This record gives sequence, C-alpha cells and structure tokens, in this order.
Amino acid sequence: MNGESVKRFFFSRYAVFVFALAGCGALPFFGSPDPEVTFAVVGDIMGHEAQIRSAMDPATGKYDYSPVFSYVKEQISKADLAVGNLELTLPGKPELYSGYPQFGSPDALPAALKEIGFDLLVTANNHSMDKSELGVVRTIDVLKSMGFLQTGTFTKAEYESMRILEVERNGIRMIFLNYTYDTNGIAVTPGVVVNVIEKDRILKDFELARARKPDIIIVCYHFGKEYEFVPNAYQKEWVDLAFQEGAQIVLGGHPHTLQPFERRVSADRFGKSAERFVIWSLGNFVSNMQRRYVDGGIILNFKIVKAKEGMLIRGIDYTPVWVHTPIEKGRLKFYVLPVREHLADSSMDKISLARMKQFLEDTDKILGDSEKAVKDPEK
Repeated sequence: MNGESVKRFFFSRYAVFVFALAGCGALPFFGSPDPEVTFAVVGDIMGHEAQIRSAMDPATGKYDYSPVFSYVKEQISKADLAVGNLELTLPGKPELYSGYPQFGSPDALPAALKEIGFDLLVTANNHSMDKSELGVVRTIDVLKSMGFLQTGTFTKAEYESMRILEVERNGIRMIFLNYTYDTNGIAVTPGVVVNVIEKDRILKDFELARARKPDIIIVCYHFGKEYEFVPNAYQKEWVDLAFQEGAQIVLGGHPHTLQPFERRVSADRFGKSAERFVIWSLGNFVSNMQRRYVDGGIILNFKIVKAKEGMLIRGIDYTPVWVHTPIEKGRLKFYVLPVREHLADSSMDKISLARMKQFLEDTDKILGDSEKAVKDPEK
C-alpha cells in the first residue's frame, strides 16, 4: 500500500468514526446547537351550533371540519408541539351534539385538528362537564385513540397515574399541568376528575412534577373574566403561585378576548432564578362568536432552549387569526384565516374585510407593547 493509499484508508476510517459520534450527539466540540422545542399555541377551540350544522354534509349526514383549518395548517404543523384548549366535549351521539351553553361536538372536529398537526389538547375548562361523566370519559378516550396528548380531565381510575403529563421532544423533558376556575356549577361526578383551581391540588401536582426533575414545567390555566383585556387579581394570584412553585411558562385562556403576554426573570420559592413567560389570554381560535374582539385570536409561537445557563424562552411571536364566516351555496361556512396573509384577499366581501382589519388593529393594540417587551436579548 503506497503513501496515498494509506492516507485514504485512515481518512475513511476517521470519517466513519466522526459521523458515528455525531449521530449519537457525542460531539459538542463541533458546535452542536442547544436542544430546543418550538411551540404553536392557540386559545379556545369552541363548537357552537352553527359550526356543527356547517360541518355536516346533508347528502351523507357525515361531518367534516377540515376546510375550517385548511389555511392554518402550515403554521400549526411546522411546530414541534402544537397546543390548544378543547372547550367542548365529544359525546359520540348526534342527538347529544349541541352548542352553547352545553357543548358537544362530533369526533370529526378533533380529527381535523389532528390532521393539521395539533399534538396536545387540554380539557380542563368550564365546559368539561357539559355532557356529564359520559362526556368527560368519552372525550378522553377519543383524543387518546386519535394519538393526542391530553390532560386536565381524567377518569377516576387513571387519575393518580395520569395526573402529571410528561412530554419529551428533542431531548427536552416537559411537564404540563392544566386547571380551570370552575365547571359552570355542574358537579364533578365520582367517576371522573376535573382539575379545578384549588391550592392543595396544585401544590401536590407541583410536588409530583418536581420529583420527576423535568427540564421545564408548563401550566395551562382556564381563568379570568370574560371579555376583559387585562388580567385581574385572580389570574395574577394563580400565575404567581405557579411561578413560585417552579413553573416557567403559563398559558391562559377563557376570557375569549386577547390579553397581553410578558417574559420576566424571577426566583421561585426554592431560590432558583429563571426566565418565566405568561400569556394571560390567547383569545378564541375558532367559534361562532362574531362580535368585535372575540371573533379571533392568535397562534402564539415561541421556543424553549436547553442552554448551559438553564431553560431559555426565545422567539416569542404571534400570528393573528380571524374566523371568516361567508355564505357559500346558501350555507354558513367557517374558516380560520391568518390575517396578514389575507389583507388583500379579493374574494372577501367588503364588510368581512373591514371586520378582519379591525380585528388586526385591535390585536396589535392589545399585544403590541407585549411584543416589543419580549424581544430576545442581544447576544
């Protein structure tokens, strides 16, 4: 073997060795990026009577919600983890389908959400008990059968083993907790558990969560006063508790309107200082609420980064989404539209276009200061 052949031989063996190490993540000295998880988070996913009627094909009697979400598939599917609040139940029988005040929707609704890339649906909200214990149990079963991660409501038998939802993406271990302020006065029956906001329950959950030593704890709260644009004292109390107990992210919903978001650095009660982020209300993702301020919401985007200095929250941004409700072939239709992509939509009637532009103006007014305040620090 001549000198050149020897060089090629050893270089090929070295290359195989290097690529093998790179494949198992064993080469940090080559500048491997910090692990990260990207998020797309939305607010209330609702199912009013008009939405149910719109989704049904009169010729077949079957339901299809796919067109509703077709315009936001790209924004949702590209995230590592897409999260939403399912503010309805899945009772399984057409005679139980209904809108406000007791929501029950066809299974085709979550099927359409799965199709566009949603991963996790939280189910503790004021409508969790709308179809009694049957609705709670069947909603859990259907979501799990479709491959969703789910938390906030539980069967009594599975509560202790399932009350802490642990999710891993890209080598980052996350725990999700979900609570609601109430169930509209409907009693929670013995066979199920709905995570109602109660101090003892929350403290126990955090104790269990911390024992698992996750990289980050994320809390989804269903709370606040409907139709308000700023958080109230109740919201602040429970967010402060979550941060004191070690949560780094709180995602809020229920008011149906948008409320601001903020990133801060603070210490928990154990003395650990960390970045923390809260959005007080994500607004409505889809509904038949067509009044100003409640006819849309946002897709909240951010990422968590596992850096040497701890878990960082970066890239906070949002896409305003508005629910367009045109009449097509004599029937009311629903489309969740990314607003900025449709400002020059020539197919939209002037009244709808004006309403959508008003929603964008309102959104930027409510969230504009938040967006400026959470810009990533310069390196």
